[in-house]
Amino acid sequence: MQWSKEVQVDEWVREKLKSMGLKLGKDFLEKDASAYLKDALKGASKTKKQTGTGIPDFVIEKYKVDNEIIPVIFECKLGIGKLEKYAKDNEKALDFSNDAISKYALNGALHYARVALQNESQKQDHYKEIIAIGIVGDNSQNVKVKIACVFADSSLAYKEIKHTNLDFLENAKSFTHFYKEECKLTEEDKHLILIRGKWHLSYHSAQLNKLMHNHNITAPQRVLYIAGMILSMQSVMSNEYRILTKGLSPADLQGSQEEGLRDGELVFERIEEFLKVKVPDSAKRKLMLDSFNEIRKDTDRDKIPKNFTYKEGEKKNPNHKIIAHILKEPSSINKQIFAYIYAHIYKEIDGLNGHLDIMGECYSEFLKYALGDGKELGIVLTPPYVTKMMTQILDITSTDRVMDLATGSAGFLISSMEQMIEDVYKNTAKHSTQANKAILELKTKQLLGIEYNAEMFALATSNMILRGDGSSKIYKANTFETEDSLYVSFAPTRILLNPPFTWDYNGLPFIEFGLDRMQKHGLGAIIIQDSAGNGQATPITQSILTKHTLKASIKMPIDLFQPMAGVQTSIYIFEAKIPHDFEKPVKFIDFRNDGYKRTKRSLQEVDKPAQRYKDILKIYKQGLNAKLDNSVYEKPINLNEVYVEDFISDSGADWNFDQHKKIDTTPTLQDFKKCVSEHLAWEVSNVLKNQNSMQGGLEGNALSPRLVKLEKDFKQNGGEWREFKITQLFDYERGTRLTKGHRIAGNIPLLTAGEFNQGVKEFISNEEQKIFSNAITIDMFCNSFVHIKPFCCDDNILVLTAKKQMNQYHLRFISTIIGKDKPKYGYGKQYRIGSLEKHYISLPVLPVLSLRGVGEAHNEAIHKTQQESKMDCHEVANATSRNDKSDYKIAFDYMESYIKALEAERLQELEAYLKVTGLNDYALSQKEKEALKAFENLSALNERERE
Repeated sequence: MQWSKEVQVDEWVREKLKSMGLKLGKDFLEKDASAYLKDALKGASKTKKQTGTGIPDFVIEKYKVDNEIIPVIFECKLGIGKLEKYAKDNEKALDFSNDAISKYALNGALHYARVALQNESQKQDHYKEIIAIGIVGDNSQNVKVKIACVFADSSLAYKEIKHTNLDFLENAKSFTHFYKEECKLTEEDKHLILIRGKWHLSYHSAQLNKLMHNHNITAPQRVLYIAGMILSMQSVMSNEYRILTKGLSPADLQGSQEEGLRDGELVFERIEEFLKVKVPDSAKRKLMLDSFNEIRKDTDRDKIPKNFTYKEGEKKNPNHKIIAHILKEPSSINKQIFAYIYAHIYKEIDGLNGHLDIMGECYSEFLKYALGDGKELGIVLTPPYVTKMMTQILDITSTDRVMDLATGSAGFLISSMEQMIEDVYKNTAKHSTQANKAILELKTKQLLGIEYNAEMFALATSNMILRGDGSSKIYKANTFETEDSLYVSFAPTRILLNPPFTWDYNGLPFIEFGLDRMQKHGLGAIIIQDSAGNGQATPITQSILTKHTLKASIKMPIDLFQPMAGVQTSIYIFEAKIPHDFEKPVKFIDFRNDGYKRTKRSLQEVDKPAQRYKDILKIYKQGLNAKLDNSVYEKPINLNEVYVEDFISDSGADWNFDQHKKIDTTPTLQDFKKCVSEHLAWEVSNVLKNQNSMQGGLEGNALSPRLVKLEKDFKQNGGEWREFKITQLFDYERGTRLTKGHRIAGNIPLLTAGEFNQGVKEFISNEEQKIFSNAITIDMFCNSFVHIKPFCCDDNILVLTAKKQMNQYHLRFISTIIGKDKPKYGYGKQYRIGSLEKHYISLPVLPVLSLRGVGEAHNEAIHKTQQESKMDCHEVANATSRNDKSDYKIAFDYMESYIKALEAERLQELEAYLKVTGLNDYALSQKEKEALKAFENLSALNERERE
């Protein structure tokens, strides 16, 4: 029986739970929850204002893992299509708009879970994680279940589970097994969360950057605004997790012009109050407050703008259009910035609650965006996935003592801290007294940072505070002027560095200074410009080798720091206080292909970057014996190509991979085939483009005799050119989106935007993609091609199908004319449906009585051996030109003859070229065939030996 009401889905869930032995009112609740959970769900109603208490459809609060209750929250919806909804512009992230959480089951369940996890008043013993379940159905035979583990209140902090039934709820044992097997975050899960975070923050950081730029706030000030305002939003908590002072919210900023009550002053005062608790060192606190003073210094930023800058419906809104969706009433510049950070940045970062490295990664990504190209502050921040990789290469554990002598925004210290915390949890239960004590110890005593730049010092300290402190040993100082006693007492075992790229010898003195002050056998890693290791810093490299060992050199992607400072970099790994043994080899690894493509706008996944960052650790540890699953990659990893063990000299000028890569110069048959093919392709291309033509060919716009005659006949018969609207001649359709990760290899051409290879990107077999043929395509840049054979295309392609039959010659003629508009379009102005609907093209027309006379004779003369077109081309369309004369029609015969004439001339030129070069009838002798076969076998044998 088909269900007609949502309550029938509820009935199915209720009976399902009962069938597993769970009792209503005891083991699970319906439209109800414990007093504790009800309190946590205040403000969780799915109404627009979200002011009431939200109550899920079902709740289970009986199961514990490691003595922690893990609640299970259910949300049910009628209709199989109401299971989940993903964000419009990011298919990897669920949508948390009011519409989505109220209409879709999993979105609603996640919404309740997130609110329950953010209950600030119960932070000491509040829920750490919640299982959210969405259930939908049309009838008892067609029910779908989707499950997610939610570990913080951020919209980023969840893992979708592949498990699709409720059997794990049967008893405590099945629940614990499910939780430990399914809910544990793998590296791939963390990477997916990182991608969600990057998408979220890349969009909002761009908007916030624009907002602050429009309000004349400089780049150095912008990052201080972000850090300071986020600190002011934090509540000051007692050791008993009691709120001493609640963090600021947008409602607290009233736009007062009274001295002491201005918005900027309120923010600064709350920062000051927060830092009194978090930073006991008064000198350090003063340094930070001096930097954050920027927020209150300019009184004009606390004034309410009077000019109207945006209209929302009929009501004028004086705030900047970027913030108008949040603030409806006139607000100061400081409040506008504060409100945007609060809504779109702070809630996501604070919501992750230090639980994952993603918190530092997302925040650092935002700081990096705000810093522009890094030149204003003289720094370039290391990408978070690289800082994480470097901490893993150094195998940092909870007992290590880690330092960074050019701290920046503390990215290396954050990654180190997270890895140390993970190591704690390997041996102790999460959130246990023993684990909490170990984590407090490592945060306060095992992380050392030195930063000379005052603004970056404030950012680094804030960054660590926001992650549950770890800031107590971050100092503002010139590294080279610090006292040795600092390092003696700290006794570092690990050092991580990305030194200022403008420093002497590219910053290499920082690693020498640090290695000299480390414990013996300690490990260090520095990411630095290649030139430091190829002879541009020999005084330092030679000195390092007399005291320390270079263990490995990893060549990083050429575009790693794009769109920041464009430098080529390597990572050098050292062992401290063991002079280099030149009779022992060094590991050289090529990691230029890390699976990412970097543009000025974004970081794009192109070939399994998460897996590649796992495999680089295997390659570092296991070398040529590394066990890799190359089946997951589009471009597999050839260990012989990317890994070399070789000796270095005492010159200090041969530290880079390219200086040690072994190149086999023995030629193979494939090498020769490639060489010959490329040369012939170049020669033929030149012939067809009228360069080095054997016959002289067409020069510029000069017409050949054939075309001269055709043109003359056309004009003598009254021919002229008139404009026609494309949509009069063609039906049109837009292709469908197909992201790279969803493409299945096959033999159907897939067209995407691009001017090369007729627009063909690759070949696929996805059944859901519509197949076209005999059509003109136009991409977003107005590149136009003709495709006669079957093809499919993505959503940047418009497909034009003739309303009445046209052959390939007509299509090619028209496509050429369409492409004439290409200079008008680019990324700023793209060719879309609206462009097509306004697009006129010039076509040849003839008086009706002359139509059959022009072109037919040429067709017969040029293509005697070809099958003549059987259609009446001039009858194709009843299209009218802008200046319509009913006795004129489009001259399709002329169009066909014109293209055929050009094609025939090109073929004649190619035939002449082949004849002159002797390639038209060349055949291999039997001995030549035998010799070629022998060489091919030898080449194959050599290839196998190299592998």
